[in-house]
Amino acid sequence: MVGIDGVHVRAADEYIKPAKVLVLVDRLGPQVEGFAKAVRGVPYHRNRFQGRKDGEHVWLDLVPEPRNVYDSHAVAVDFEGNRIGYLPADQADSSHDIVRVANKNGYVVRTTATLSGYEFETGQIRFVPRMVLPTYERFREIGARFGLRDEVVRLVGAFDEDTRWRVIRERDG
Repeated sequence: MVGIDGVHVRAADEYIKPAKVLVLVDRLGPQVEGFAKAVRGVPYHRNRFQGRKDGEHVWLDLVPEPRNVYDSHAVAVDFEGNRIGYLPADQADSSHDIVRVANKNGYVVRTTATLSGYEFETGQIRFVPRMVLPTYERFREIGARFGLRDEVVRLVGAFDEDTRWRVIRERDG
């Protein structure tokens, strides 16, 4: 569903925050296996960081939005239960299913971030969280932990041989 401001509005049953927590990256610094990404779309969401400080560390939750009319692989970024933006599309595309399967297994997917002041073209100054995301290998490990790889192998195995090879060729470009 789309709100009057053109932003996707989650249906009440689209995301129910799981009880357990799966932390993707729990610390910052040069020894962390991962990379920093700025949350996208911050100026289009309500400012949730008033009263915070530049350089402050916060926890962010990743929330899959399969019903998002703009992108069915969108992964929202929530702070204290409120959406503040999104993962960049390339990152969301590769992590959406992993976040979703973790949620289905009872885990909210969480990572750490640092707030950085940023002046937008409008002159508005807002904090933009730079979250730390794990390596691709770590995301794959999480998917495997919840049986995602086995499910993909099972589904692809159900195709006839011609279809299976066509899917593999299309995936590999």
